[in-house]
Parts: sequence; C-alpha cells; structure tokens
Amino acid sequence: MAGPRCPVCREAIERGVETFPFCSRRCRTLDLGDWLGESYRVADAPAPEAEGALLQRLLGSEDEWPSA
Repeated sequence: MAGPRCPVCREAIERGVETFPFCSRRCRTLDLGDWLGESYRVADAPAPEAEGALLQRLLGSEDEWPSA
C-alpha cells in the first residue's frame, strides 16, 4: 500500500513530519497561496428560491403530473 503523498507536488511523505500533510514548507505555502488567491473554493449552498426553481425544472409543473 502506498503512503500518503503531498497534495501539491505528489511527493511521497511520512506521517509525523512537521509540515504534514505537505512534504515541505514550500508546498504548504503554495497551497495557502492557492486558497488566498481563490484558486480553491468551497461552494455556497444554493439560495432557497434557486433550489425551488431547480426542483420545479427537474420535476416539471404540477399540471404535467399524472393524476393518481
């Protein structure tokens, strides 16, 4: 089984190193720069009205639903 790899340069690393999960301070700093430069983002939850519109589009209008 392969050990963990640095998420920036993919170099194999050992657990317990001071910079874990990165192989070096350089890779840790590059990763931080990507977050600060907004290369990485955490998606926002859709607004409730957008969520409702999406559901309506996926399900169709109630007029199109077959009667039970």
